[in-house]
Amino acid sequence: MPTTTSLIEQEQQEQFVSQHEEAKLLLGEAYTISAVVDAPSEMTAVEFLKQIKLHYAKIESARVFLTKPLNEHLHKINVEFKKTTQPLEQAEALVKKGMIAYRNSPEFLDAERNRLEIEREARQAIREGDSPRLTELADEHAAASAAAPKKVETATGEARFRKTLKWELVDLEVLPAGYWTPDEKKIAAAVKAGMAIPGVKTWTEAVPIIV
Repeated sequence: MPTTTSLIEQEQQEQFVSQHEEAKLLLGEAYTISAVVDAPSEMTAVEFLKQIKLHYAKIESARVFLTKPLNEHLHKINVEFKKTTQPLEQAEALVKKGMIAYRNSPEFLDAERNRLEIEREARQAIREGDSPRLTELADEHAAASAAAPKKVETATGEARFRKTLKWELVDLEVLPAGYWTPDEKKIAAAVKAGMAIPGVKTWTEAVPIIV
């Protein structure tokens, strides 16, 4: 025997199907109505767009009716989980910041350069077939890797490090023009005020607003 929930879901599905079929019918009509060639056909287009707007409103009303309680409940859950995870996020960021600072310290960078130089010499020794030198470098590399490891391995996990370039704007006056970002809001306000801006093309479009 169908439950109340299943009956409601079936009714909702039937509404979705019905609204989708209505929307497809309107799309079919739009191909003809879009051929606006005179005042009467434009009036027909306006009436059609009003139908579209009403159909949008009906679908949106149904969507909100179904999703609002779910979204409110989901929001409450997410708020509680955010409270739970926020200290973890702060702890993670704090420790990572310390690790980054350590790996950017002069001491670590010197040790890293030493390891990289040993690795370069080892590659050269391999190319030259210099086994004694390679054996000698192996001990040096072990010590250098302990001081500046590529990755950190522990009993419970490991950390790998990706070199990421960062940037900070320190002098706007010397920044090349190619790196300036146009302020779209400022341009729009100036155009609306009737100002002519070099490098900006303006034009007018009659956009229909259905009420």
